[in-house]
Amino acid sequence: MIPDPVALALLFPVLIYAAWTDLRFMKLWNLTIFLIFVGFLLVAPWFMPLGDVAFRALVGAGVTLVLILAAAAGAFGGGDAKYLGALVPWIAPEGYPFFAICLCGCLILLVPFLALARRSGALRAATLRWRSWRKRKIPMGVGISAAMLLYLTATALNLPAATG
Repeated sequence: MIPDPVALALLFPVLIYAAWTDLRFMKLWNLTIFLIFVGFLLVAPWFMPLGDVAFRALVGAGVTLVLILAAAAGAFGGGDAKYLGALVPWIAPEGYPFFAICLCGCLILLVPFLALARRSGALRAATLRWRSWRKRKIPMGVGISAAMLLYLTATALNLPAATG
């Protein structure tokens, strides 16, 4: 298993960047998603057996496939599907339930946050060209990033809810 402080240190800037680009452009760049997945493939073998690395990579690919099918049905954006699929390998299998709770909570809280942010004159003036303020869609990459940051922080701190 990749030590959670290591994963947090490596992913923190990428997660913040992904959230920002989703707010600013309503887009999760493929290069960002690629770097997350390739980063896992480069870092994980230092901390876990190759069989575990392969298993996690396959789970991530499976999640990506299922979510892309859901995206094709209009459930959410394809970038969100790829982004979540690239992050899954970084999550320990025993952490899936806690991450799912974090994800649900963050996505639910994202809706009122966006509603308030869209109505804030000062914030809108400072971020005039941000597409997320004009579109009626939800930039789910923000919630996904927040959930991953919450998961990694909780596991790095060995909080009981996160570690089972």
